[in-house]
Amino acid sequence: YKILMQSTPPGIVVDDVVSELKKISGINGVHHVHIWNLTDKEIHFEGHLDVDGDMRVSESQKIVNNAQHMLKQTFDIGRATFQFERNFCNDKSVVPDEKLV
Repeated sequence: YKILMQSTPPGIVVDDVVSELKKISGINGVHHVHIWNLTDKEIHFEGHLDVDGDMRVSESQKIVNNAQHMLKQTFDIGRATFQFERNFCNDKSVVPDEKLV
């Protein structure tokens, strides 16, 4: 059985999403990623982004806009939440162990 919000939707490869996000200027790394269906058609993304040092909110908003656009166009992911970091998390795993289903 497939339970909504507990697994990555079919057809989405987490490593591909991470690779595309890392192509965006200002993003050095992506980890702690969660991708799930909220409904049968609505896909959500949550993840930590390692960025280029300290930045203004306006600079971070450019990264958010670029990332959201890419996620929608490339993977049909409609909602995204990003946590910006700079060398903060010790665990740089793409998918945290507690979310493996």
